[in-house]
Amino acid sequence: MVRLWLTRLSLALALAALFAACFPGSRLPAEDWPADWENAATGAREVLGRMIGMYPGSVQPAARKLVDSFLAEAKQLSDKRAGLLNHRDTLAAAELDTGLEKVRQQSGELARRLDPALADDRSVIRLSGQTTERNVDAAVGSTAVIVHRQGERDAPPAFAWRHIDLASGERERSVEPPPQANYYAVLELVNAIPGSNDYTFHLGADTVKLKVTAPERYRVRVTLLGPDGAPTEAAVGLYAAGGQLLTPDNALDFGAGGFAYRPVNWREHNNTRFWPGAAAHLTRCFFVRGGFSIPLPAGGYRLIVTKGPEFLPADMTLEVKPGDETRQRVQLKRWVDMPAKGWQSGDCHIHYQRSSREANQRLLLWSRAEDLRMNNILRMGDARETYFEQYAFGSRGRFLAPGTAFVPGQEDPRTAVMGHTIQLNLQAPVRDPSHYYLYENIFEQTRRQGGLAGYAHVNADLFNVHRDMTLNVPLGNVDFAEICEFGYIKTGLWYEFLNLGFKLAAAAGSDAPWGGTVGDSRVYVYTGRAFSADDWFSGLRRGRTFVTTGPMLELTVDGKLPGDEIRLAAGRKLRVHSAASAGYLNQPMGTLEIVVNGTVVRSRPVESGRAGLDFDLPLEHSAWVAARTGGAHTTPVYVTIAGERHWARERAAELIATREKQLGEIEALLDRDNATGQGWRGAWESPEAWRAGRERVRESIATARSFYQRLRAEAAPSK
Repeated sequence: MVRLWLTRLSLALALAALFAACFPGSRLPAEDWPADWENAATGAREVLGRMIGMYPGSVQPAARKLVDSFLAEAKQLSDKRAGLLNHRDTLAAAELDTGLEKVRQQSGELARRLDPALADDRSVIRLSGQTTERNVDAAVGSTAVIVHRQGERDAPPAFAWRHIDLASGERERSVEPPPQANYYAVLELVNAIPGSNDYTFHLGADTVKLKVTAPERYRVRVTLLGPDGAPTEAAVGLYAAGGQLLTPDNALDFGAGGFAYRPVNWREHNNTRFWPGAAAHLTRCFFVRGGFSIPLPAGGYRLIVTKGPEFLPADMTLEVKPGDETRQRVQLKRWVDMPAKGWQSGDCHIHYQRSSREANQRLLLWSRAEDLRMNNILRMGDARETYFEQYAFGSRGRFLAPGTAFVPGQEDPRTAVMGHTIQLNLQAPVRDPSHYYLYENIFEQTRRQGGLAGYAHVNADLFNVHRDMTLNVPLGNVDFAEICEFGYIKTGLWYEFLNLGFKLAAAAGSDAPWGGTVGDSRVYVYTGRAFSADDWFSGLRRGRTFVTTGPMLELTVDGKLPGDEIRLAAGRKLRVHSAASAGYLNQPMGTLEIVVNGTVVRSRPVESGRAGLDFDLPLEHSAWVAARTGGAHTTPVYVTIAGERHWARERAAELIATREKQLGEIEALLDRDNATGQGWRGAWESPEAWRAGRERVRESIATARSFYQRLRAEAAPSK
């Protein structure tokens, strides 16, 4: 039940994050929300959610209860809107518009209820054109307060965030108010000077006087070491008693990451299954190299340090005493060394802007803090434009350091009609906006230049990715499917294609910045030797992979690795070996299972983070054999007996019918000019490109239908 709940939560978060990225109307800056009630709800969710996450102790209990309730309802409405948009091309225009209008009205009603309740809360500073005074406790040197300016009655409020650094000692300053007459602004006060100090802030015609009280702070120095005793990069969480994340000056800043990144020095670890703070909702972390120094008031703090799933996390209490400098040495320990076994970690789905080579040093800190070796940095595209630009592709675009590689690729084409694709190891970008929905062209060009082609979001079948898979997987120019993302694995769609006899390597990616941190969902590729980018791509192409959110997983069938094919003249027993292990996970692994054509044939409970299976598997017909456990799954070993297709023959008719039905889905869209969406709903689509490619798509449907008809005949029992 715990794993199911976490999976559903992660999926909901993923959907909300992805749709916020893909639909421009939902990603306006918090300082510029237009004045209507739906945007008031969105702005409140953005600003108040940020305040609760960063300064949980700054909100009084009554206001906290109110804000938490609002955030929960607002999220439900956001998920409902995302669901409507995901199915927009299968809904009648009137049905879609009615559904979206209902969500809009409900969002507005939610904001209307929040406005008077929040304005009446005593923790909110009300502005009235006169001077308002308030005492503020900055218990750890920083805090946040809410100020409210009431404009016209029943006018929707704006929500804004204002960062104020008190370190300079300047006691009076102007703070730009939002342009709207009715607004809430969160004033973030950082680096408060110890003692009680008076500050005056002018927000237009309003004046706020704050007496900010902060305790004396003492220097804390933390040293981070690897197993060899040398300074190392790591992900760190340092939390005050109320759960507030405290970040040092040398923490990695994400402001230069490009589209959808914020200028903050922390990331979410909410999808990271090897992070100890998840159960206590301490999921934010920062990234440093070698250690950090920070001034803190006397008291106890929780310190978490991790370096990816191959290292045991450090989780301790840090005691800061008055007067003396506090020093803490943290040496991380490996519980497993996968590179020594020939397995190299990677992330197939990272977005980060590399407009110049300077970006590589920022990425190097982040990647090594998560112990991630292969980093596929994807330029992202839609039918209109591209994002997360790279300074070069091919050998000039690669960045190589000992044990680490950044290689440019793309997530493009990327539509809600046919799904999102990923192209790896590109020598040059591949793009055709005028025929954007003809994915086959992109796959062919990718593979001609030595790249690999695959699909994103297969684990959740997001953005109707099943459609293009149904069209293009039979053509044999697709290498992998992303079945592990956002901290969970789901295999239903992938299994459908495996059970029809197709080979698709299991791949994984974080989808950062929307997925949290790099490598929270990762793929291990067997190279059998020291790390090399070219060997890694060769191994992925061969399917020598397993995906994971933390556990390590082994599988051999008659000594063959995942992705290998065993050819036999007749059926016989095959020797299966599998092992699952984990150093630390914040969710259970459950059981280790061997699946043959999607059916579990042998299992063993995972106890104390370990489980193993060794047995003889009799096979009379061709099949695929894979291993899985909670949080990890291998690519299959393919067994071909007497030349027969490795498939679930007894289920073939049902699976082929599903594929034919999905071809019909696409066919039904071809005569609809608005299949890609109209107006703001189609901001990342191109009706023109859809119309231009319709006849070619019809040809592809005919080719795919003929292929499935041949499969149906092959699956029919002989008379």
